[in-house]
Amino acid sequence: MIQHLLPPKARYIASQNVFYAPFTGQYDFNIAANKNQVVIKTVPGVMYFIDNYAFAGNITQEDFLTAVLVTPTMKLTRLNDQDNIFNQTIPLNQYAADKPATVFIGSNKGNDSLLLTFNGVLSQTAALVGVDPVIFTLSLAIYAIDDNQYNKEFMDRLNPSFAQRINS
Repeated sequence: MIQHLLPPKARYIASQNVFYAPFTGQYDFNIAANKNQVVIKTVPGVMYFIDNYAFAGNITQEDFLTAVLVTPTMKLTRLNDQDNIFNQTIPLNQYAADKPATVFIGSNKGNDSLLLTFNGVLSQTAALVGVDPVIFTLSLAIYAIDDNQYNKEFMDRLNPSFAQRINS
């Protein structure tokens, strides 16, 4: 497990995004309402650390697993540049109460936000007859770090000169 020392003043932010799929012969989450939902509005100069996520729904995990046609995924991006925060989309192939996400995010632009997109398709199995819609909730545990010294030292580590200082 990777551990990160966060400054004592880091603020915990609990996010919760809800995604719906009405029954239309199947449960398709690839709809506009499930794309680019705002997780948090970011503030310039503040670093954000996403520690972990939780994923669950209004159906049992067993019913979820037997109904998956296209594995659900989450994609986290920034509003201003649409860059994917993770190197790829994250597959959500099981319910999770505390799954590591472990990523630092910063933004130097105003009017920026973290956006979450959810995709996936479920079939209607016998257990899901009468369930409409299927609802999934995805929560992220985020820490906001607005400690200027910590953020400066963190950014210095990302600078190419940091590796040169270590190697010399």
